[in-house]
Amino acid sequence: MRVFLALLLFFLLPGLASAESENPIVDCNQFEDRARQIRGCTAYIRTGKALGPNLAVAYTNRGIAYASQGDHKRALADFTEAIRLAPDSPFPYYNRGNAYYDLGDYARALADSDAAVERGPDMALAYYNRGLVHQKLGNRDKSIEDFQKALALDPRSQAARDRLHKMGIQ
Repeated sequence: MRVFLALLLFFLLPGLASAESENPIVDCNQFEDRARQIRGCTAYIRTGKALGPNLAVAYTNRGIAYASQGDHKRALADFTEAIRLAPDSPFPYYNRGNAYYDLGDYARALADSDAAVERGPDMALAYYNRGLVHQKLGNRDKSIEDFQKALALDPRSQAARDRLHKMGIQ
C-alpha cells in the first residue's frame, strides 16, 4: 500500500510550471528528489498565491514526500489540510489512507479508502488499496470484490491480478 498517488496530481497544475529549476511549482511536482519536493511545495504554499485545488495539490504532494521519508505525522497533517481545502477530491483521502495503512491503523485506512472510492468511483487504485485494507481486516469477500473492481477499471493492473490469484480467484 506504499504506492502514493502522485502523477495524477501533477496535471492539476497545468500552465503554472515552467522548466526552470528551483521553481517552487516545478520542484513541488517532481518526485525524484523528495527533499527538493518538500522545499518546493513549502515555498509554493508560503507564497500565498496557491488557492483552492492548487493549494490542496501542494499539500498532497508535500504529504507524499513526507510519507516516502517515513515522516507520517507531517504527511497526515498535510493530507488532512488537503482534505479541508478540497473535500470532494479523492486524492488526499487516498494518500492519507495509505499513510494510515503504513502505520497499521486499518480502521482509519478503511474510512479514507471508502472516502476515496466514493469521490473517485473510477479510480482503480482506490479500490485496490481498499482491498488491501479489507484483507488486513480479514474481510475476504470484500477484498476480492475490491480487487475485481480495480481490475475491471484497469485491466492492466498486475497487482490486482496477483492478489486475486493468491486468493485462489481467476
